[in-house]
Amino acid sequence: MLETISEWKYPHGWPPQKFLADHSQITEHQVEKLEELISKRVKETVIDEFLRSNPNIFVHCIRPMNTGHHGAWIIPQQSIRMSMAGVHRGLIPDYILGGRSSDGFSWFILELKGVDDFLFSETRSKKQLTLSSVANKAVCQTLEYIDYCSSIQSHLRDSLKLSDFREPKGLILIGREDEFADNERRETLKSAWNRYLGGKIEIRTYDSLLRYAKAELPLVAQKIKAKE
Repeated sequence: MLETISEWKYPHGWPPQKFLADHSQITEHQVEKLEELISKRVKETVIDEFLRSNPNIFVHCIRPMNTGHHGAWIIPQQSIRMSMAGVHRGLIPDYILGGRSSDGFSWFILELKGVDDFLFSETRSKKQLTLSSVANKAVCQTLEYIDYCSSIQSHLRDSLKLSDFREPKGLILIGREDEFADNERRETLKSAWNRYLGGKIEIRTYDSLLRYAKAELPLVAQKIKAKE
């Protein structure tokens, strides 16, 4: 496991160090603030501002994907395709995230939605369960991003210095777990999505991010105590 950023020499050939985020450097104050924002069900712009300013807590959203402990990177609002009038629109993912394990680098395209957004919606008769309009848009955007990134992966490796970038997976961060509480149908469908389609696009809630961040705090405390 990596020491703090100031305690190790940054390896040559890795992604730009300015994007590096150390998941083990989170603080109790950061976690408390995240929990407060989640409890208030804030909109996308509010949670985005907090996470962008606190990359060491944001990076916990990829911890469930077994990305390892050898470094993580958060790249916000990076244009992957310039707009061309009358031909196509530009493509700018919310975030490109990377992690490194002993097996190498893993890369993700993350689409961020609000804590106040929902994954599913139901017809008035509750006979049909569908993706919400917000979630549907997020899925389509993410699919377009990862497909385009896969087609220009060598260009992104060179232009953005993204080590071993190839065929990224998608990740959508949206809503809260209480959407699925006491609703077996919604929970089953969400689990089915991640089980069958999670290899390409995985859906996570902000409660999941909070859980992983909270689990890190005792480890941080142990490391601090060991250095005293």
